[in-house]
Amino acid sequence: MKIITAVLILFLGLGGICFAGNIDFSISVDKRTVAIGEAVYLNLIFDGTQEIGALDFGDIEGFSVRYVGPSSKMSIVNGKAASSITHIYVLEPLAVGSFKVGPFSVEYKGQTLVSRSIPVEVVSAGEGATTTEKKSEGKELEDNIFLTIEPSKNEVYLNEIFDISIKLYINNLGVKNIQYPQISHNGFSLGQIKQPIQYRDTIGGRTFDVIEFKTQCFPTQIGQLSLDAVSLKCDILLRKKKKRGVFNDFDSLFGNFFGDYDQYSMTVNSPQISMIVLPLPQKGKLSSFSGAVGRFDFDVEVSPVEVNVGDPITLRMIVKGNDNFNVVKMPYLELDSENFKIYDPQITVQDNSKIFESVLIPLKDDIEYIPETQFSFFNPESNSYSVLKKGPFKISVKKADRAQTVQIVELSQDKNENILKSQELGRDIIYIKDSLGAVNVKDQYLYKNKLFLLFQVLPLVIFMITLKIYGHFHRIKTDIAYARRLRAPKVARKGLKEAAVLIKKNESRDFYEVIFKTLQRYLGYKLHIPWAGITVDIIGVLKNREVDEDILDKIKVIMSDCDLARYTSSGGGGDKMAQILSQLRVILDYLERKLK
Repeated sequence: MKIITAVLILFLGLGGICFAGNIDFSISVDKRTVAIGEAVYLNLIFDGTQEIGALDFGDIEGFSVRYVGPSSKMSIVNGKAASSITHIYVLEPLAVGSFKVGPFSVEYKGQTLVSRSIPVEVVSAGEGATTTEKKSEGKELEDNIFLTIEPSKNEVYLNEIFDISIKLYINNLGVKNIQYPQISHNGFSLGQIKQPIQYRDTIGGRTFDVIEFKTQCFPTQIGQLSLDAVSLKCDILLRKKKKRGVFNDFDSLFGNFFGDYDQYSMTVNSPQISMIVLPLPQKGKLSSFSGAVGRFDFDVEVSPVEVNVGDPITLRMIVKGNDNFNVVKMPYLELDSENFKIYDPQITVQDNSKIFESVLIPLKDDIEYIPETQFSFFNPESNSYSVLKKGPFKISVKKADRAQTVQIVELSQDKNENILKSQELGRDIIYIKDSLGAVNVKDQYLYKNKLFLLFQVLPLVIFMITLKIYGHFHRIKTDIAYARRLRAPKVARKGLKEAAVLIKKNESRDFYEVIFKTLQRYLGYKLHIPWAGITVDIIGVLKNREVDEDILDKIKVIMSDCDLARYTSSGGGGDKMAQILSQLRVILDYLERKLK
């Protein structure tokens, strides 16, 4: 096993040291000024021991925190051994301003170790990138990841619906945590963004991975408008730059953890798109037109057609199409208020149709039909207005048979004559029982009852079970190693289930991320060590626990494959992922039986 000794230098911003016996606790950051989109390395250094684990202090004000892993050091000076451990974190700024990192405290063998705080200034993105080198890096990054917005039309009519395609192009970059795009759409009404699709495309001889989002949009104003820039947030993986001198050891150390890659948050923006929105023409405009734009079909249903005066008739008007239903209003229907009473329609949208359902009440018996109904719309393809007519609809209205009044029904007095007066039975005559009924033995001893004896034992059984459960939970609270060992199988089952789902979705990069973290967490909980710092070096620890060489080889292969697939474009298809998942199941099953 290769032993890497990393010499960690205290950078600008060295924190104060709190002495507690022979244990020194200090902190440092690699920079005191950082721009949005960059990261700060925070080191928690414990001199004099290697037994203190990583601190879980949550988020720091102004920063998100990600634990990288530990680095240990041991030296011998004048015959005396000295050891230390450093826990490294990555801080990503969330807002511009002045913040303090720390102080931090930790309890160790009855002592409280406390560090001082370090001020860090967060500036706007771009303020720190003033060198030619950083400008060239930004230009190279723009060539490898960019965003476009493509409308299906650049010239549309008011309220005309059109498609929008938003494409994220990625070339030879590791990208994860891609969020849905945010669109500023002043003067437009935007629909819901659909589930993205992924494919490959070639531009200028370069092959890009493309993630495409689709939605629909329609303008609400006329004139020359623009779809503002679309923004999309994601995380990218960039290879670390090797530094000279003592930093080579620093880079080599982290290479074991992440393959020499850093993760950064990034916002990708698209260019603006100009649109021309035309007003609807006045020529040929119909009096029944209410603003619908597109291509539609129209149908009407009337039920029932034979009613009495005052009975309801349901008029169901159905507008069908794939266009803008937001501006489709109730079709034109002119009813005489002396003949009909009409209620406000109930409106529903189903699939590719909009339904207006109204209730009509005929007020006279001489009504023979419901008048014609019309639906008018503007067709942008033919640049003309169209009208669809249905009806009139023949109905039959009759007079009501009789006026309905409220009737009160009383019980006839004659029917009470045969009701017998209540009598007090058993006062003058004692009836003979024709059945013996249930018989109990008199003076039976209670202790001979088996059910009674069972109930005497039951409280003792409940007490023993309660004592067992209490002991189990008490040990979980007091014995951290025991609690973590119990949690290990649950973590493994959850990871295996998530990996199986990712195989079906053919998401190889996320699959290898889940496989690697599942193995890390299982070993960390099972061996009671910080799981985030586990690498292939764990093979040495497992070998001391007498784990079979075949299992050790499988672990080494899985970790290597995961590192390669997570931080490069390399990976494997469904068969390869299924094979790795099967091997991980074998490894976890063996370790669960071996590591008690």
